This record gives sequence, structure tokens and C-alpha cells, in this order.
Amino acid sequence: MNKDRLKHLIKRFRDRTITDKELFELKQYVKKIPETDDLLEEAFDSIFKETEIQSLPEDISNRWFNEIAQNIEYPEEKRYRFSPKIYIWSATACLLLLATFLFFYKDRNLADVTLYQDADEVTEILPGTSKGQVMLENGNIIDLESFPADSTLYLDGYALKKDKEGMLSYILEDTKLEKPVYNTITTPKGGEYKLSLPDGTEIWVNALSKVKYPLQMGIGHREVELEGEAYFKVANVEDESGYVPFIVYSGDQKLEVLGTVFNVNNYHSTIKTTLVEGQVKLSYQGLESTILQPNQQATFDGENYAVQVDEVDPFYMIAWKTGSFSFNKEDIYTVMETLARWYDVSVEYNSDVKEISFTGTISKYEGIDKVLKIIEHTGTLRFKIEGRRVIVMK
Repeated sequence: MNKDRLKHLIKRFRDRTITDKELFELKQYVKKIPETDDLLEEAFDSIFKETEIQSLPEDISNRWFNEIAQNIEYPEEKRYRFSPKIYIWSATACLLLLATFLFFYKDRNLADVTLYQDADEVTEILPGTSKGQVMLENGNIIDLESFPADSTLYLDGYALKKDKEGMLSYILEDTKLEKPVYNTITTPKGGEYKLSLPDGTEIWVNALSKVKYPLQMGIGHREVELEGEAYFKVANVEDESGYVPFIVYSGDQKLEVLGTVFNVNNYHSTIKTTLVEGQVKLSYQGLESTILQPNQQATFDGENYAVQVDEVDPFYMIAWKTGSFSFNKEDIYTVMETLARWYDVSVEYNSDVKEISFTGTISKYEGIDKVLKIIEHTGTLRFKIEGRRVIVMK
């Protein structure tokens, strides 16, 4: 983490505008803080220059420092060397460790939760992060996690840019490339990524997904291919003939955008398309096409080759894009499959749980143990963690 990013996170935390994802990032940095952290001091120096804060009252600083000292291991010789910067760092670190409880467990009593984990198989299972790969037209692979933020990679006729927030976008140096050029972005288990296509369309790619897209978008048509799940915010593009269609191929489904925001889930033979804004036209070979309106979801059953349209609340289908798991009477198999993709774990069942469903909204940026505890609090299930394996029990 560079100084500007650290400063940004500290400032957002101080102003109470920090997001769940940013809070997780800052917590991870605090947990791994070295004996002498010049980066942290520089970040606080910058904050001090912009504010009138010089130090905290000593009684508050000492109380918070003692609380945080129980959770972070300090080198012995550093533990009681206090300074104004240490006071504020101590307060920040303490609040960071307690923030999850305050945000997500308010008014909950978890005294009866019984999550088991073998002592000799303790593995820290962290939530997913922004990571993935881009395969270029020539087959070369770019690892987006190691691609530095706020940098540009120049290729033949175009450039890849990763901004400070990690979003990937394109710069076309030659808008009239001699032949179609395709890139493919893939995300692993425990990964997600946001990219902006050359036409301005934004795509949020969920874990274990793939999107193939052309760089020349706007020449008569725009077509992409999806495997897995993605959220699309399609840009309006017009040429001399009028609106340029945007088409998403996903399994047996062809989706034509009529200017819109939508989510497509295609992890299995069932394809769920949820419309947030605008209109989309869905086509399947041998079936009558379907026009979706906002707050409608089309479910295509690939095994029975049938489509059904329902009125829905899109919130539950797109919450993953804004940092949450959100389930509305979802069967436990679907819930656990979602967690398995995000936390990169396997799931086993030692009980028949097909009749059990779950409703709730949980932050994606907490450890899996906390997510499982919330599900356990319903009183219908118990969980046991063995390494990277989660066992579901009644």
C-alpha cells in the first residue's frame, strides 16, 4: 500500500465515509504493521497538516491503547513508547478491530453460536479481493493483481490503464485497427474486477467468471460473451444509422440491450437476467423472444429449455456488486455455493438441508467465520471449518 492510498483510507475512516471494502483493506494493513512504520507516520503527518488535530486526551489515548494492545502483538521495547501519533494510531486501530461488530452485529446476541474449528487445522479464510487476468488477442496473460495501480501498459494499437482505485480501462491509439481485436478478462474464486470498455460501458465481473469483448466497439454492433456473473452499465453509442446495439451472449441466451443496467448470472444451466434500468430483449433458439422491464427477472432453465419472467427486487441480485451478500429465502445450497466462490473454499454436507432457506444481508469483506455465525444464529444450521473445507450440519 502506498502513502497516498493509506492517507486516503485514514482520512475516510476519520470522516466516517469509509466503505466496507476500504475498511477491510485498512484493517489488514494495521494487522501486519511492522515494528517501525514510516509509511504510517508519513500518512498521519499529512493528515495533521490538513487538520487542527495534534493529539487526543491522554486518558482516552491510554484506554484505547490498552484495549488495542490486547489484540495486536508489539515488540516489547516499543509497547509503551507513547507519542501523539501513537495515540491516534491506537485509537484508529482499536476502532478498526471493533468496527465490524458495530456495523454488522448491532442488536444481535450471538452467545449461542456454535461454530467449530479444529485447533490443529486453523486456517485464516479471508474474503475475496479485486484480482483477475486479462488474456490478450495474442494469448499473452496480464495478471491484474500485480499490474500496478495508476499505471498504463502500451500494446500494439491500444493501451491498458489501471487507475488508482484499480479499475481497468482502455485507450485506443488507433480507432481503425485492421482486424477485430478481442481481450478476455477472467476472475478466479475469491476474485472480482471492474473494467470499462472502450465504448464507456462499465462491467463488474463477479468471482469465477469470464467476459470476452472486442476493442472496436461501435462499428454496427457491440458483442460480448459471458460465463459466470457480471453486472453491466451499458453506454449509449450511436453511429450514422442510429443506436448501436449491445449484445451479451451467455450460454443459450442472447441478450440485446436497449440502453440499460442489468445483471446476468450464468454459473449453471440456469441463466438469471435481472433488469435494473431500461429494457433488454432476450432470445433463445426455438422460443419466442422476451422483453424485460425494470424490476423483472428472466430465468432460463437450460435443462427443460423454458423461460419464466418474475417481478423481483433487484437489490438481492446486485448486492454483490456493492459489497454484500444478500439472500431472499434462498436455499442453503445456493447460499453456500456463493460463499464458496468468494472465499475459495469447498463445502460438504453431512445432513439433508434441502428444506432450509436463508434471508439476510451480510458484508462480503468479513472473514467467513463471521458470515457463518450469522447464518447459525437462525438456529437451523451449524458449521465446522477444517482447513479450507466447510462442513454443513443440522
